[in-house]
Amino acid sequence: MFASPMWSVRIRRAILGVSRYWQPRKFFWFPYPFQLPKSFLISTHNNDLRLKVRLLKSLAVCEQEKRLDLADFFKRVNVPNKQLIQIKKSIIQLLNELVENQIIQNEVGIILKSGKKKDQLIKNVTTSDITRRIKYIKFNEKIKNL
Repeated sequence: MFASPMWSVRIRRAILGVSRYWQPRKFFWFPYPFQLPKSFLISTHNNDLRLKVRLLKSLAVCEQEKRLDLADFFKRVNVPNKQLIQIKKSIIQLLNELVENQIIQNEVGIILKSGKKKDQLIKNVTTSDITRRIKYIKFNEKIKNL
């Protein structure tokens, strides 16, 4: 679990050309929704930050089943193939970290725009499984008894 006294993250919105600051004053020791690996606090580039914010939004819903909308993400991200492969690796790495930290279960459902569904373990997901034909990735939060 993660709790931090004070930190700030600068979120740049390239689409709007506006810089916004998100600065929570203080986190208390909550089992939900602030269970995140520390890697979520560090971003190497804008698309990495966009991906982490999108993943945070998908984790912040009340339902146990979460959805990471990749169709909208890939529509907004226009990068060369080399960078796209790095983004796909980041998606897989972040999901693996969430499993290692026992935040989500280790199985995901990959839902394509055509409606086809493919269930598999996160450790078996490869970059070739994550394409622009994906509508969203479905995964379940682990519910802990407190």
